[in-house]
Amino acid sequence: MQHPPSSSAALKPRRRRSSVLQSSDFNEIKDPTKKDRITKCATLAIRDYNSQTQNHYQLVVNDEFISQMVNGFQVKFTCSFDL
Repeated sequence: MQHPPSSSAALKPRRRRSSVLQSSDFNEIKDPTKKDRITKCATLAIRDYNSQTQNHYQLVVNDEFISQMVNGFQVKFTCSFDL
């Protein structure tokens, strides 16, 4: 019979922060590296979604963080990463 590992040896699950990034929040980020990582994350999420659904979403960044369909419907994507 196997015993569960002791609490000191057990791996703790990594917590992920989940929040919605508003365009105003994105504009307040001054670090270009962080902005670039967020943009890349969203772009990859959109590309992955497009490949699964045969849709043609695109990421549009105009001084704001906006994800939308090419026909103008706004879409939300969730990205998990550490800043």
